[in-house]
Amino acid sequence: MARFAPPLSSPVLPHELYYAPSSIGASRAEQLILAEIQDGTFRPPDAKENARIEEAFALYVPFWRIDMQRNDQALRLGRIRVGNVPLPTTETTEAKATWMVCARTAFPYEMKHPSTLLPGDAKPLVVSLAELEHGEPSTRGGWEILDADVDQPKAERLAARALASSSSASQGLFTESEVTTRAVHFVRYPVWFARYRYRGAASPDEDGVFYVGISGVGGQPITALHPSKLRAGAARVKRFFFDD
Repeated sequence: MARFAPPLSSPVLPHELYYAPSSIGASRAEQLILAEIQDGTFRPPDAKENARIEEAFALYVPFWRIDMQRNDQALRLGRIRVGNVPLPTTETTEAKATWMVCARTAFPYEMKHPSTLLPGDAKPLVVSLAELEHGEPSTRGGWEILDADVDQPKAERLAARALASSSSASQGLFTESEVTTRAVHFVRYPVWFARYRYRGAASPDEDGVFYVGISGVGGQPITALHPSKLRAGAARVKRFFFDD
């Protein structure tokens, strides 16, 4: 059986390990993946005929679950004026978020703010502590456990940077920030991942390779690369007007 990624010679392996048990089997996962590939407003109209899954993997992907808080004091130009000169005011803000930072760089995952309202083709991965168990998951059923190559300090830096980008204090004249890591957990999370080839009206070339990964817990897409929405939309319009 082909592996998604080779094992690492010196993987990151914390002392305390957690995992989220999978609750979605292979047949259900295939149905959900095919629905993500073929259905929906932004999928090519010929996806059912011209998209084929080439590789599928049952993966336990390593993540750092980082619960982080950021307190900012920002100096801004206020509404009070002396003559025509606005006076500076100090504004204090607080931001909290729990980030899921992927701990294997070979796995394609875009970290998103948990409260993102427009997730696009993939939703932000949100993991509750209540759904986690201690230890390592079983590999029965063909599951592959990916090694980690992102350590905790790097994961915390990535989470802090992501939290800073979502802070309103970034628009201030001067900002002082204090970032606090409230809790960190190393988590193996189940992902059904498939690479597929699409050769159709919305393909950028003859060998368009794309992918989709769905949660093995809830079934929602957490990572994806599909044919261009613009190309897919143009193909739909063309089919509507010119096909019988």
